[in-house]
Amino acid sequence: VNGEPLPITPKGRYTGPGVPARWETWEFEEQVGSVMHRLLKTAGRPSYNMRAVVPPDHYFVMGD
Repeated sequence: VNGEPLPITPKGRYTGPGVPARWETWEFEEQVGSVMHRLLKTAGRPSYNMRAVVPPDHYFVMGD
């Protein structure tokens, strides 16, 4: 946010619904202001190291 990465807290291996057991998926938490967000990162998947640069006066929107 504003040129700085947000700190994330590792929560451990994720084995919940929607993720095949053969995938190495990890759960993290990220706090933005007073709101906590859960993150899932899967080794070897395209979004693992995604970098997004949002120009001034533009928005970045992500969903599933």
